[in-house]
Order: sequence, then structure tokens, then C-alpha cells
Amino acid sequence: MRNTLVFLALLFVVGCASTPKTNQEKISIVEAQAWLTRYCSKPIDHEMAGSLVMKANTKEIKGQYPASLHFDANGPFQLEVTNIIGGTMVSIQGDPTQISIQVPSKPKFNRAGVTSYMGIETPILRQLLHGDLPCPTADFRKKMTVEGSKIVLSSENWKWNFERSTPESGDVPVKVTLVSPAGEPDSGIEMTVEDWDRTKNYAKKVAVKTPEGELKWSWRSRE
Repeated sequence: MRNTLVFLALLFVVGCASTPKTNQEKISIVEAQAWLTRYCSKPIDHEMAGSLVMKANTKEIKGQYPASLHFDANGPFQLEVTNIIGGTMVSIQGDPTQISIQVPSKPKFNRAGVTSYMGIETPILRQLLHGDLPCPTADFRKKMTVEGSKIVLSSENWKWNFERSTPESGDVPVKVTLVSPAGEPDSGIEMTVEDWDRTKNYAKKVAVKTPEGELKWSWRSRE
């Protein structure tokens, strides 16, 4: 009973997240370059583990569950979403290039060696789960432009739009939207940072929406 009450309390905390206001002021090229340098993902080169609360609306699971996440020093990671008594709902593990997905109660959704989940390519997924701001490689920053208050980058598969919070909220990442350069309908990915930890410099609460589903998670502990 105690574990159930603790988990319900965590769900209440996740549900009360308030996304910072988006900065509507124009940004210069110089300012945009400095912002990307500050926030874009760094190599995942150290061990990290923690616990989360995750809300999912995907073909594998629907609802809110506790989860654990572990990154090895050289990049492999494992995300395990469990029910409140500890049974595995979904396990996702992989390396920088591909992942394997296990769904014990729904074996038809098991798959191995895939390079994306919910339309999110593995490198982007790893960056998000690690708490980083996902970005294309540094080479793409040379193609950076600004559109008013937005910072825009282009990669092979996506046009990336970055939005920041107001200075009062720390000028931290708020939203990254990926759209198809070809303008294909229903192909976009929207990633919203509801809480950026300004002390430890990571995304503490994240919401992700794609045509294939929605995920939302909040870090409870991280070390």
C-alpha cells in the first residue's frame, strides 16, 4: 500500500509540470551560435543511472508507470518501464546505432536491431533519455539560420527548430520541433522540455509527441 501511495504522489508531481514561457524576442546569429554551443548534446561518455516516472501512449503501453534508466560509460543504455509491483512492462536497450524492444505481455511488439522508436532515430532518443538537448552533429551548425526567435538547423532527414525560454526563466531549452524538409504531412516530432535543471544542466521533465505516439517522463533521482 505504501509503494502505491508513493507512486501516486509522484504521478501528481509529474502532472503539475509547467512549461516555461517561450522567448519571442529575435535572436542574432552570434547569440544563436553561443546558445547551441552551450546546450547542444555532449558525448555520452560516463556511467549514469536513475529512476523516472513515465507516461506513455504508444502501441506497447498506455498509462503512467515507474521506470529505471542506466547508461554505460561507452554509450549502451537500458530503459525498463515497470508496473507498481515491479513487473516489466517494456524494456528498451541499445547502443548509439540501434535498439531492441521487449514487451513481455505483448510479444508481437518485440523487435531487435531497429534504428528508431516512435519515429525517433536512435541517436536522438538516446540524447533525450540522457537528459540532453538533442541536436544534429556539430557540422550541421554551419548551416544554422535564425527565423525571428527560433534557431533553425538542417540535417539529412529533418529541419530542426529550437525555441528558448525567456531570460527570466534562464534562457533554457523549451522546445525542439523536427519537420520533414520535404514537407511530408504527419511526419513531425515535437519535444518539449517542461523543466530544465539549471544547476545540473539537463532536461528533468520532457514530453515527446510523434505521429506514432506520445511519451512524457520526469526524473526522480539521477546519479
